Amino acid sequence: PDSPRLVFLDVKGRLARGASGLEEANELVRASEAQFADNLEFWRLAAEHYLSLFMPDAAQTAAQRYEELSKTTDYVTRARIALARGDGPQAEKILIESGRAMPTDQRDEILLLCSQLAEVNGRREAFRQSLLRMAQDSSDLQVFFNLALLAIADEDWEQALQLQNKLSKAEGETGSYWRLCEIYRRLRLAQSATTEEE
Repeated sequence: PDSPRLVFLDVKGRLARGASGLEEANELVRASEAQFADNLEFWRLAAEHYLSLFMPDAAQTAAQRYEELSKTTDYVTRARIALARGDGPQAEKILIESGRAMPTDQRDEILLLCSQLAEVNGRREAFRQSLLRMAQDSSDLQVFFNLALLAIADEDWEQALQLQNKLSKAEGETGSYWRLCEIYRRLRLAQSATTEEE
């Protein structure tokens, strides 16, 4: 592909194949790094891609390259990486340090990160209620994806499937959020079955 957007459209297509496409998708991103070494958009999309797959180390590498090229500090991505590592205090510290440097157009994402901090700090129900409030006034699929992950973690299979279907309807056949939900739901079901057998 001759543009970062085309690369990540291809990546999305590979992810749509489910678990079998995960490694192919990541390999495509890695193989494209040299071609787009100085391209801001590529590294921004790469960081988002790795975060969506809960790969904080790879996301940090991409985010650092983005910051080097843009000569800016991406506080939101830094905080999301800390959250992906389960480091709530570090994420909170980053958000506090950002102060007024946060662009106003990222306010919704900042609110979501604060909600995620509640989850990391053990306040799962507060996190869920924050997400539900956001879902009432938002079309951001990330909100519904997080709700689905909570349902899967709680083994609330009916709710998880309802949210997965909602994501599928919004994204279409090639969507990645609902397919990731399907992967995580099946993995959790398999883990539960193994635990019961033991």
